Parts: sequence; structure tokens; C-alpha cells
Amino acid sequence: MTERSHITVRALKYDGTEHRHWTATLAKQDDSLIVLDAEFEEDVRHHLIGDINRGTCTIEYYWLDRWYSIFRFLESDGATKLYYCNVNMPPKISDGFSVTLTWT
Repeated sequence: MTERSHITVRALKYDGTEHRHWTATLAKQDDSLIVLDAEFEEDVRHHLIGDINRGTCTIEYYWLDRWYSIFRFLESDGATKLYYCNVNMPPKISDGFSVTLTWT
């Protein structure tokens, strides 16, 4: 992967079925840390943080060797609105015709 690569992120349920997917851009990769920039492509109703409007930007932090990921939600002016942490299996990267990062 190279910086600014487009990545499809797939969030899976425990049984392996897809829960959500979105497109992000690789901002940085440093050892096991992958940092992505993303923007919500549609409105989402999240059961813990409420409504997330289309166009909301996030900075997403994934580690290939850690059991969590962190999302930094941004205000329209770039200020941090909130952080959200997922407890998940370490993500996997597949590289076929496009780069896909998958986590459960």
C-alpha cells in the first residue's frame, strides 16, 4: 500500500457477514499501525453515538496486531467531535484488484 491508496473497509459481524463497508484513503502506515481518512457516504444511525450524517469525516486507527480500533470523528471545521473505540479482532488486509481492510 502507498499513502493516498484507496481502501475498502469492511466491518463484519461475528458470523462473517458484512455489517457495513466504506471507502477510505490511507493517510499513514507505520509498522502495524494503519491510519485512514474517511467520509461517511450515507447517513447512519449508530446504536451508541446516534445519528452520523453523510459527509461526516473520520480519522481511523487500526493496528494489525491489536484487538481494537479507534475512530476520531471530526466537526466540519476539523476539530475533534468525539472518539469511538471498537473492540475487534486484528484487521486483515487483502490486496487483489483493490486493497481491502476487514475486521470483525
